[in-house]
Amino acid sequence: MFLDRFIDSNLKHDSEQLYRARVLVALALTYIITLSLVALYMLSAEPLSASQAIWTLLVILLLNGLCAGVLWVLKARGQHQFCAHAICGLATLSSFSGIIISGGPISSPATPACVVAIILAFVVSGKRMGLIWAAIVIGLHAALLGVAHVGVQFPVWMGEQYFELNYIASWIATYLSIIGMMMIFDLINTRLKRERDAERARFEYLASHDPLTQLANRHVFDDHLRIAVARARRYQHSVALFFIDLNGFKPINDKYGHEMGDRVLQVVAARLHTHFRNIDTVARLGGDEFAIIIEDLRDEKSVVMLAQKIVKLLSDPVESLPPEIRLGGSIGIALCPQHAQDEEKLVHFADTAMYQAKRNCDNYRIFDPSMLGSPQL
Repeated sequence: MFLDRFIDSNLKHDSEQLYRARVLVALALTYIITLSLVALYMLSAEPLSASQAIWTLLVILLLNGLCAGVLWVLKARGQHQFCAHAICGLATLSSFSGIIISGGPISSPATPACVVAIILAFVVSGKRMGLIWAAIVIGLHAALLGVAHVGVQFPVWMGEQYFELNYIASWIATYLSIIGMMMIFDLINTRLKRERDAERARFEYLASHDPLTQLANRHVFDDHLRIAVARARRYQHSVALFFIDLNGFKPINDKYGHEMGDRVLQVVAARLHTHFRNIDTVARLGGDEFAIIIEDLRDEKSVVMLAQKIVKLLSDPVESLPPEIRLGGSIGIALCPQHAQDEEKLVHFADTAMYQAKRNCDNYRIFDPSMLGSPQL
């Protein structure tokens, strides 16, 4: 973005600071252009004397120099708060300078522009700074009113033929400033809200998913299993729970390191996630253990077909892994309501069947009550 060229890189790490810094840059550039145009207008169209023209040029150069200084500090030092005060001071100085040279606080067409500095302060730095500059502007305005009240005459550096035009232009500029600042303020709030919502969604995702494999974690698995068992009891259909333990995973970690082990887990997770329905729950329970919840099964033949499918998914070679790494797994299966009608027993029976499969070097085993008398590994 063009405005980011004038912003220190340290401010770009904070979204709120970045947005406010962009507003400061846009304001500084706008002031430079506007003040330059005002100078050209006054020097060409207004009947100024030589001394008035010199003072006009000096004031314009001073204000433009302050704007350029703001851009330099924001880029070189990243001092956002200092630059915010400088911009508000610039707005205050320009508006009150216009008031002083165009008839004073009561009759000057520049009087409405006093509120611009207050609005700027709220937008570029927040409530505290906005209240500070509100007090400063109100105090200066009151001081000028007091001076006018005691009879001091303010100069008028413009012809009568231009007075009405400047009055209209001043109100238009003030209205546009208010509308523009409110739009910027709304834009900042909208973007920050969008980013906060995205951050909240990210944290919610991390709370429910395993960070390594992006599968559902143990908490979500327990919740989904509870719901699946309740639906199975209510609608009289079957639920299958598959427990999967990878074979030979520890030697892979020992020989190739944990980075390769993590890669193996990611490959397994991707395969399981890709080849099952969105309504099925595929979870990583921890270590090299995975679980799958399948609802609405027709018969035990479907269970066997799914188990064979998982065996094939685990045993297919992976091009991104060394050829000597052969994936495989032991699968334990428990059914609801055939084996158990509550989630705790279902988990226990699937785990028991998995250990029986591993103990007997089988690819998969469906739970059988006779397994409860056999010791686990």
